[in-house]
Amino acid sequence: MRQQSGQSMIEMIGALIVCVPIVLSVIDLGFIAMGASANDSVCREAADAAASGPPSTNVAPSTNQLSAGKSGYDLAVSVIKVHQPTNVPAKVSETPDVTESLTDVPPPEQGGSVDGEISVTTTVVITPPFLIGAYFGKNGLSLTSKHVVPFTYIVPKVTQSP
Repeated sequence: MRQQSGQSMIEMIGALIVCVPIVLSVIDLGFIAMGASANDSVCREAADAAASGPPSTNVAPSTNQLSAGKSGYDLAVSVIKVHQPTNVPAKVSETPDVTESLTDVPPPEQGGSVDGEISVTTTVVITPPFLIGAYFGKNGLSLTSKHVVPFTYIVPKVTQSP
C-alpha cells in the first residue's frame, strides 16, 4: 500500500512538471492575443478620429507625414490616451505614425468633402507575466497595427458678404 502511494505521488509530480508550464504559456499567449486585439482597436479608433479632422494642407494631390500640432495627429494621440488598455500587461505607444494622402481639397468658397485617406500605425509593447515574458525580457513583445481610412471631413462653405 505504501509503495503505491509513493508511485502516485511521483506520477502527480511528473504530470505537474509537464502541465504547469503549458498552462502558464497558454495564459501568456492569451495576454498577447488580448494586447494585439487592444492595439488593433485603438489603431482603428485613432484612424477614424484623425480622418474626422481637417487636412494639414489645402494643397492636393499630396502625401504628408503628420506630427504634433497637426489636427489629425493630435486627434489620433488623444484617442490613444483615452483608449489605452488597462486590463492587460500592454502599453500602446502615444507616438503613432500618421500619414495623410490628399487627392482633392475643395476651396472654402466652394466647400465640400475632402477626397483622400489617412493612415495610422500604432505600436504596442506586451509584457507577458510568465514563461513567454521571460523569453522576451523587460522590453516585451512589440506588435504594430495599421489602419487606412478615407477622410470624413467636410470643408465648410464660406460665403462672401456683399
